[in-house]
Amino acid sequence: MKIEDRFYDGLKYILTGSNSRIKDLESQLEQLMGMANIDYKTGLYNQRGFDDLVNRELRRGLRDDGRINIQMIYFDLDNFKNINDFNGHDIGDKVLKDFSGMLLDSCRREDVVARIGGDEFAYFAAYHDKTRYNDLIPKLIPLVKQYNLINSFKGGVKLDFSYGTVIQNFHPGNLEKNRAKIDETLNALNRIWLNIADQNMYEMKRRKKIHIVEPKSAKA
Repeated sequence: MKIEDRFYDGLKYILTGSNSRIKDLESQLEQLMGMANIDYKTGLYNQRGFDDLVNRELRRGLRDDGRINIQMIYFDLDNFKNINDFNGHDIGDKVLKDFSGMLLDSCRREDVVARIGGDEFAYFAAYHDKTRYNDLIPKLIPLVKQYNLINSFKGGVKLDFSYGTVIQNFHPGNLEKNRAKIDETLNALNRIWLNIADQNMYEMKRRKKIHIVEPKSAKA
């Protein structure tokens, strides 16, 4: 059967199908689209899902023509390669899942958390009013310490992380009312903020290596 014949048969199947059949197909399509935005190892969003949700939140501010305070944090697990090399990838995958759970426990429901690389994670929060920033790091550190304490009794691995923070006041109402231009600008801003947070994270790693700093506050 030719490809075009299969296409028209499928289209005919949909058009002549019952409402329940169409709803089933729509549900399957939504599930597939959602899976494309999810990191299969941790259940968090992946880079694509993170970018889409950040863009959507910024567009919300554009529609409201108001200012948005944004908070972005870039995380990297310290010495994760050693965990994989000496304990195996199954243990490494478990550490990724465990850290993901601790991140989620430290977040608000509306915040966005993603695994965007091997051992790299990103956090995004948007504030459309005068709500205080989520003080995520002071919530996360005790969870990691408790995790390490329990693991020390079990002979498990120790987990540590570095992070970099960006806090910005964004006024989307200044953007031109051109869809293509808006998408391009918002995507560029997302990359810029992530890059700054990433640089701040590497600065923390550098300072750790010379024993200057231990993460204590939400500002890098």
